Amino acid sequence: LIGTYTVTAADVTTGTITNTGTGDSDETPPDGDTLITPVVGSPALDTAKALTSNADGDASGTVTQGDVLTYTVTVTNTGNIPLTNVVVTDSLITPTGGTTPCASVPVGGTCTLIGTYTVTAADVTTGTITNTGTGDSDETPPDGDTVITPVVGSPALNTAKALTSNADGDASGTVTQGDVLTYTVTVTNTGNIPLTNVVVTDSLITPTGGTTPCASIPVGGTCTLIGTYTVTAADVTTGTITNTGTGDSDETGPDNDVLVTPIVGSPALNTAKALTSNADGDASGTVTEGDVLTYTVTVTNAGNIPLTNVIVTDSLITPTGGTTPCASVPVGGTCTLIGTYTVTAADVTAGNVTNTGTGDSDETPPDADTVVTPVVGSPALSTSKALTSNADGDASGTVTQGDVLTYTVTVTNTGNIPLSNVVVADSLITATGGTTPCASVPVGGTCTLIGTYSVTAADVATGTITNTGTGDSDETPPDEDTLITPVGASPALTVVKSAIPGSFTVGQPGSYTITVTNTGSVSTFSDIVVSDNLPVGITLTSAAGGNWSCVGTSALTCTFSGTLTAGASTVLTLNVAVDSSAVDGDNSASASGGGDPNCPALPRCGDDVEVPVVQLPDLTVVKTHVGSFTQGQVGATYTLVVSNIGAGPTSGVVTLIDTLPMDLTAEAISGPGWTCVLATLTCTRSDILNPGASFPPVTLTVSVALNAASPLVNLATVTGGGDDTPFNNQDDDTVTIGAGTEVVEVDVDANWALLLLIGLLALFSNRALALRRN
Repeated sequence: LIGTYTVTAADVTTGTITNTGTGDSDETPPDGDTLITPVVGSPALDTAKALTSNADGDASGTVTQGDVLTYTVTVTNTGNIPLTNVVVTDSLITPTGGTTPCASVPVGGTCTLIGTYTVTAADVTTGTITNTGTGDSDETPPDGDTVITPVVGSPALNTAKALTSNADGDASGTVTQGDVLTYTVTVTNTGNIPLTNVVVTDSLITPTGGTTPCASIPVGGTCTLIGTYTVTAADVTTGTITNTGTGDSDETGPDNDVLVTPIVGSPALNTAKALTSNADGDASGTVTEGDVLTYTVTVTNAGNIPLTNVIVTDSLITPTGGTTPCASVPVGGTCTLIGTYTVTAADVTAGNVTNTGTGDSDETPPDADTVVTPVVGSPALSTSKALTSNADGDASGTVTQGDVLTYTVTVTNTGNIPLSNVVVADSLITATGGTTPCASVPVGGTCTLIGTYSVTAADVATGTITNTGTGDSDETPPDEDTLITPVGASPALTVVKSAIPGSFTVGQPGSYTITVTNTGSVSTFSDIVVSDNLPVGITLTSAAGGNWSCVGTSALTCTFSGTLTAGASTVLTLNVAVDSSAVDGDNSASASGGGDPNCPALPRCGDDVEVPVVQLPDLTVVKTHVGSFTQGQVGATYTLVVSNIGAGPTSGVVTLIDTLPMDLTAEAISGPGWTCVLATLTCTRSDILNPGASFPPVTLTVSVALNAASPLVNLATVTGGGDDTPFNNQDDDTVTIGAGTEVVEVDVDANWALLLLIGLLALFSNRALALRRN
């Protein structure tokens, strides 16, 4: 028998082919022969490496720097015999799994290695990850498989802008207007691939250096722009400089960095005060006493930031307008104060009005401006000559031949500036005293000349002595006063003073009457002057009388400009006000002038009147209670006390009235010494209550309604007793009303109540009778 057989993989695996040939015949049993044919195997393996997953940390969907890649290397037995000691290796990855090493791998079987690899910047730069997995066995040579994994780059840049220096022109140590600032903008390649055509820009600065534009920047490299900027007033107003540096490249979008540089403002204000108008009441064209001046104080924001809470003040003027206070004043803006000032005599004496306007704000110290306004004085003097005594050698009581008369010439500075080199002269008299010449006489001051004159026969023949006193100064023209002294007969002034009413009352008007009579034998021939110093607390409100005029309110000088014939009289009425400081006092008046040579020296020239001053009471009432009242309470009480806090005792009837609220009902009202009427809640008394004292208290008893509201206010009023100050004559008292015990009210007809009572009595009587029988 001849035949063929194809060697199978199983034979290779077995290593031999064992088969038996058999012969058989009808006559013999079968006879076999087994042949074992050795089979030589073909060992082989195949290595395959694959990227099996990407953790993709940045979720980009591609392989990028930092991604963790998982690779699997699979070694397959592609021969026809088992492989032993199969080892799978990969120098790039970090093993995390697989079956390697494998002691034996059957035909078609596999041995694996699983591992991870983290993508590096170098991989990004290269653009790929190239690595090889290798399989090996005892029966085969090593077999490798290389995988190239593309890596996507991450181009990125970062822009940083910084203030690198300040020329600080004002050496303030801060950023202020006019400072020249140097900025540096640095663009860094923060990606993982080189960047090309990198440009750095900043629209605010003026470039002075740097490396921009840069053709290429390696990873981690930089491209820079250096430039300067001068701080403006607008920046100061804003308070900051805000500008942006920008970096850009072919591979990236633009990247900005905004830098905000704080600006320190230079707050400043300027105060300017000016005289803007003069009402010029005397139409002199200059600033004189009595003129009403208008000043304007203007505060200007001279800094470079807005000012807040700007206030303009001037202690001298009376404000009439302007914008002060100003919550905010912008740069260059103003805040104003307008006010007036009336020039005084003191200003004239000083020669100017000096005052200061001040501006202030939250951001600045005060700034002041002083204006000195020249004041033109009004120099003036008045000369007055008087016969002050008569030696009256013949004791005739009149001016006669041989009498030695003493005259006084008084020059008064009636202007509003001092007078210099004042001289008083009188050609008739022989000087015996006085102060003339006077180097300087202040405003209101005097310079005097005293001298004597002996009456001559010629004077007697003429019937009068006429002479003139003269005053003069460097600042004024001469002023004269001529006095005519009768020789022989002369007028004689007699004064009588009275008061109406006979006693004054505080707060009520009063009046004095002064009657001046010429009791001489000839008419008066010059003004009559009455001097009257009113007592403390009494002031003049008006004066009345023909040809009379008065000046002053307490120290009075009243002048009669008419003529009194012999025996004639003139009446002057002084209407006065009496305030609380007035006290009992003696008031005197004296007359001089009129040609009477003996006034005011003789007693007839003056008169006095003593006027008592009646002080008035001032009544008050205080109303109190104790604790709280309750709804339905009976016998609740108030206490009312009337006091006199005035300076005088009461007079007449004092009336106390209480006004209860609706929810209170009066039950009783009384008090020691008081006459009280419950129906009207009125109490009266007529005894005197001295200052500082109080009447005995009045007790008011009330009941409280079941449904009384809370709180309740009770009012008490006191009147009469001579009190004319009603503003403090009331007092109210507030009481809290608490809830009382609830009482249920039932309306029962009187007839039914009577029947019920009779029935109950009958029931009790029957019950008692039954008990007695038992």
